[in-house]
Amino acid sequence: MPDLTLLIQQLLPAAIEWAQDEAALAAANGRPLSARESAIARKVGVSQPERIRVCIVRQIPAPSREPLRSAAAALGLLGPGTTGLALGHSVFIREGPPDARLLAPACRPV
Repeated sequence: MPDLTLLIQQLLPAAIEWAQDEAALAAANGRPLSARESAIARKVGVSQPERIRVCIVRQIPAPSREPLRSAAAALGLLGPGTTGLALGHSVFIREGPPDARLLAPACRPV
């Protein structure tokens, strides 16, 4: 079994770069929260919901470059069942019927 600490040290810079790039795309192309969504965000503790941008996507973004892609897949992160992802103030939500239960937990880390 590989040394987990070493593996994390190797993958962390690529993971941070990927997350920052994806967050920047959503910040540039996403929409602001609606009044209802802002109320949900405030309810879960977001002090500045106006900074959040929502990007509705067919599939939640996942790393495409190795070895980060393989590591995410091996850990079961960002798979086909993933319906939401928050990266900074950028929230990705997979296409489908609106669901407040998805938005609330995505806003918590903001």
